[in-house]
Amino acid sequence: LLEVKRLEVEVGHSRLEIKGTVDNRRGGTRVDLDVPPATLAGDDLALLLALTGVAPGVVIEASEPIHMSGSVKGEMSPRWNVAVAGEVVVAGISFQHPSMTRPLESVYGTLVLKTDGFEVKKFAAKIGASDVSGTLSVKDLDAPQVRFELASKSADFMELMSIMEPDPAPAAGAGGAPAGPSMLTRLRANGKLAIADGSFGTLRFSSLTS
Repeated sequence: LLEVKRLEVEVGHSRLEIKGTVDNRRGGTRVDLDVPPATLAGDDLALLLALTGVAPGVVIEASEPIHMSGSVKGEMSPRWNVAVAGEVVVAGISFQHPSMTRPLESVYGTLVLKTDGFEVKKFAAKIGASDVSGTLSVKDLDAPQVRFELASKSADFMELMSIMEPDPAPAAGAGGAPAGPSMLTRLRANGKLAIADGSFGTLRFSSLTS
């Protein structure tokens, strides 16, 4: 049994503290590790997400510090059965995943990490000139199942819908194996979007719920 009383890990310009236990006494490896509340710069959070394999390629820019805490508990070998939990509080950040055509800007909210996905509480962001706020949750990051309840004071409907990158068309005569499905193809979403004042191309509308 290895007891980790305090281990400091540098992530970019930030430091995280880890404490807990690593147990190898029963022919396997079990961990019970906690990350106490810490403060990170935005680019350091992006680096942490890439290093852990949670979200490689994500770009995060933040003028305000990001606050986080978390835990990793469970069996790492001979089989992987690990529960990941945590909380990340952001204020005014810019976030862009490789599958997105443009970033989410002025993002506020509390991200609650779970083993099979995450939930965002008190969420607010801008997509271009459009604003959205509310709650959303994502399960199964390989084939995301998204549930949401969002509202917008002012929005361009096409702008909101165009944030995800569509599947690229195959080049004529291109050889090799076809590319796997994009994030947009795998994503399944269900929820409610209410727009108080919006547009759809040249059409103006108000009080739209979809």
